[in-house]
Amino acid sequence: MTPSERVLLEDLLAYTEESFPNLLPFRTLALAGDNELRLQRRMMALMREATGLAEEVRPRPPAGAEAMTDKRPGTKTTQRIAILREGEGFALRTWPTEQKRQALTLYPGDGAQRLLELLAAEPEKWSARPNPHLAFRFSTFDQRLYMHCQLDLAEYVRRWAEEDLERVGAYAPDTVKVELWPWLKERGYAGAEDDQYLDDYLHGLGHRDAHLRPGLEVLRLWPWPDAVELDDRRLLTAEIKDAVTEILTALQEPLPPACQVEVQSSS
Repeated sequence: MTPSERVLLEDLLAYTEESFPNLLPFRTLALAGDNELRLQRRMMALMREATGLAEEVRPRPPAGAEAMTDKRPGTKTTQRIAILREGEGFALRTWPTEQKRQALTLYPGDGAQRLLELLAAEPEKWSARPNPHLAFRFSTFDQRLYMHCQLDLAEYVRRWAEEDLERVGAYAPDTVKVELWPWLKERGYAGAEDDQYLDDYLHGLGHRDAHLRPGLEVLRLWPWPDAVELDDRRLLTAEIKDAVTEILTALQEPLPPACQVEVQSSS
């Protein structure tokens, strides 16, 4: 197959998957097998159907998809929701408060408390962890410094909500090591094991401002065999849709179109 033929085939598969996903030979997780490209295509089809956000769904390598929820009017606290294959699990993840404006909305408002209530009410389904990190504008995942937070989730949320939110924002590069870093360790947002990574982060930072992000990571996990069975029975889309609805409702975020239809039809 020539390069131009491969491009045409990829375009045809992408169009078919978006418009007629049930026609493809790898229309389920089981049929996709362990092929990463086929799994990613199936994940994208699942996410498009579960959210109705066809234009906002993009690949998340190596075998996942994410919907960019921040493209919708009224979104304030989380940028994206992803579905991924993680070892022997099928994961749905979202990362609230990755940006300053998101943190300034979630922590002082009701969203953080409602999230904690969801986690407490359904611990068999949902989990979350602190995800504080240092970044810079347009930084990629591998250019950020993700810290080993010493706090449990409830205390982490309380501190940002009540005491430390004014610290969120940009820092001149020459202040990070002498001012910000000691404070992060004193407050439990960073651990001693993170010291070894600080210089590498600063080297990549250069003359740009460092951004302190008081992130969270929220997870819903299914065993992979359960997800495969649900997909074979055409029930996995509904599971994803319910999970997206549940977490965005807790965060007080607008629901994507497919989830709105589900809520209206059940009321």
